[in-house]
Amino acid sequence: MSPGEKARILETLPSEGEITSLDDAGRQKLAAVKQLLQATGRESAYEVKVVDVAYARMVVVERSVILIAKSALMLLDAEDVQALAAHEIAHEYFAVEYASAF
Repeated sequence: MSPGEKARILETLPSEGEITSLDDAGRQKLAAVKQLLQATGRESAYEVKVVDVAYARMVVVERSVILIAKSALMLLDAEDVQALAAHEIAHEYFAVEYASAF
């Protein structure tokens, strides 16, 4: 994905609810996600954002942004956050096949 396309996607996300300051535990958990992205060669593909939403969840937006709910970040340990991120980015490997099937 081009930097321009990634910037366009980021612009479509609402800024309200975005968390820009975390405690040490939250920063360590995000570091675990970034470590996963580095290990898989995907660190330049994804922007990671923490948002304050009602549900504890993590989603990938248009194969370029990983949104992590603050509640999920606080409830899970670093290994669980990393595993959930791995699950979400694994969808990328099937997205092309899925789209071509239709």
